[in-house]
Amino acid sequence: MADPQFDIAGYLHFLGEKKIMASRCRDCGKVYLPPRPICPDSHTRNMDWAALSGEGEVKSFTTIAIVPAAMAARGYGRDRTYVSGFVALKEGPTVPARIKTGETPVTIGMPVRADFVEETDGERHHATLVFRPA
Repeated sequence: MADPQFDIAGYLHFLGEKKIMASRCRDCGKVYLPPRPICPDSHTRNMDWAALSGEGEVKSFTTIAIVPAAMAARGYGRDRTYVSGFVALKEGPTVPARIKTGETPVTIGMPVRADFVEETDGERHHATLVFRPA
């Protein structure tokens, strides 16, 4: 595939390759996630893709027991909750994602690292971004 567009489809393409990619302005250096084709500061289309480290810290989170249908199909629910939150990456952007800690309780400020879980939604197989304790 040629360079993906600076949009959600491009972002999801890279997640499928187990990479967290953001758009970066070549003029001012700011990094944007979700990716965007125009820098709001420099007002330029002079963008490129930037690989992010996946290192960050938990900024907020919630435990979800009343789940959407897609998560119920994966076995989550009142008896098997999951944690969703926002992680501030060291490069600046904040990303929403599941946070998987096992028995360790999630806390604000907890250092985490990106991981990718292979999942299936019906016929579609894909990598899902999750964060685990660093």
